[in-house]
Amino acid sequence: MKKLLLLTVLLVPASAFADSFALATATIGWCACAWTTSGPIGISPVPRGFITSGLSPYGTLQAIADAHGIDGGDTVYRHTGAFIDDTYFLVGTGTGLLTFTLPYTLTASCVDASYGDPSSAVSMVSLSLFSPPNGPPLSTQIESLSCRDGESRSGMLTVSSLVVPNGLVLISVRANADSIAPVSEAPSLTLLSLGLIAIGVLRRRRPGTVA
Repeated sequence: MKKLLLLTVLLVPASAFADSFALATATIGWCACAWTTSGPIGISPVPRGFITSGLSPYGTLQAIADAHGIDGGDTVYRHTGAFIDDTYFLVGTGTGLLTFTLPYTLTASCVDASYGDPSSAVSMVSLSLFSPPNGPPLSTQIESLSCRDGESRSGMLTVSSLVVPNGLVLISVRANADSIAPVSEAPSLTLLSLGLIAIGVLRRRRPGTVA
């Protein structure tokens, strides 16, 4: 009975701590985007349901990725990723400075097993402005957050550029989330070995025997 009890106690941590978790969430407040202009320039949205004040009614963009690694006797390495993106066009008349802003929130958290490679979670948002739309980005801002950096961050993405006369302006946004939860089988084997060693010690120390 003592042997069984000791073995059970020693093996409990193998299931209690042989897990790793990672969660990343990237949210873009698409409905709260806005733009301002300066100089002799006029901006209007391409018809797509946008209102002329510069606010989009499209809601939010959110990417969520979670991973859970479990030590079930074999090495498990779980990874998940997610992204979502969207674009829309503005039409610029005249030449002037266009500034586009977009709120975001990033979260990332990890719970590591007590061994092996650490779990990881990274969330990222990006905002790019193109003019003309098929050319290279004129302005890009990227923000990212790792579970090593902290669990949450909120802020404002901002891009700005001169707009050519009568030119299309493409606004591109993306929310990314990525999570990795690796688990090694080493602890289970180690704890099992310790349990067997402990049983051997108990055998030698039976009542009436001399250590």
